[in-house]
Order: sequence, then structure tokens, then C-alpha cells
Amino acid sequence: MASLAFLAVAVGIGASSLVGCAASASAGDPSTPPPSPMGEAAAPMHPAPFQAEEIRAATAKGRTYVWRMEEPGAAPTLREITFLEVTPTDAKLRARRLDAAGAPVGEAKEMRTTWRELQSHGEFPRGSVTTAAERITVPAGTFDCVRYDVRDPKDPARREVYYFARTLPGAPVLFYEEQGGLRKSTSTLVEHRPGAERTP
Repeated sequence: MASLAFLAVAVGIGASSLVGCAASASAGDPSTPPPSPMGEAAAPMHPAPFQAEEIRAATAKGRTYVWRMEEPGAAPTLREITFLEVTPTDAKLRARRLDAAGAPVGEAKEMRTTWRELQSHGEFPRGSVTTAAERITVPAGTFDCVRYDVRDPKDPARREVYYFARTLPGAPVLFYEEQGGLRKSTSTLVEHRPGAERTP
């Protein structure tokens, strides 16, 4: 299962499918979405929370997300993603890991992806997802969200939940993964900076 492509490196959730999509972000026909996150390319897809045009319109150069990543038995870490370049068709992203104090850990990674590809990674097989409106509060603020509750048809015990803020087209402000009812990981938006340079 997967969410938006750039979350793979930034947050490290659903990485098995996301990393592959992100790595191919600059290849192929930008108008053609990659295979289904659950490997069911022919399955009817539930609409993504945001269209490509909405994500692009909400994204300026310098737009930055910072999530707190928590896993059982591990110290919390931070994941940061910044839009380095923004064009009418695509964007260049930088993702890096930070410790709990905000100091960089390891090397930053960069990738390029189209707006359509970002949209497509918010799409899931129709029969695997349910949605609902919900207002939540995270450190970055209080948001009216659309909650995507996604089940893996090949592993019914696996569940991923994504909260997409209606006023922040792009990545979720909160998402977590469960296995057999036990929380495996949680990523919470602690900061969002809109960026200062918007491309016409």
C-alpha cells in the first residue's frame, strides 16, 4: 500500500511500494499513472484526495513538510521534505532524516516527480478504501480532513490510515500503519511551511 510518492523517502512508511514509484518518477509518460499501490493495476481506483492541478497550485518553491515518525521500541525521529524546484509539469524534492532535536542524520535524498504522479499515489483500489470526514489536531494545526482507511486485500490484518487536510493539497497530515490491530508506525505533521516562490 502507498500514499503520495514523495512520502517514501521523507517518512519511510509503505516504503516497499513507494520507493519503486518515486525512483521511476522522472521516467515514462507523465500522463500515465504508475501501477496500483497494491499491485492491482486493473482494479477500479478510488479517486485521489487531490487532483494534480490542486497539488501544483498549493505548492511553491520552498514548501516544506516535517513529520514526527514513531515506531514501537524506537526513539522518535523527524522526516523533512522540501520542494527545491517547481515547474508547471513537475517538481524536484529533497528528503532528509533528522533526529528528535532537528539535527540532520545521514545524507539527504533528491528526486523528481510529476504532479500527475503525485496525484496517482493517493489513489487506491476502490474496494480497499473507505473515506470519511474528520477534524483532527496535530502539532502543525487543526484541520478538516478526509480520512482514507485502506485495507490490504491480500492481508486483511494490515491497515493504513491517512488524513488529508482539505486546505493543504498534497501529503497527509497524519498517517499510521497497523498490523493485527497493533500500531506499527505513526507519522504526524509537526510543521508545514508553504514556501515563498510560486511558479505561474
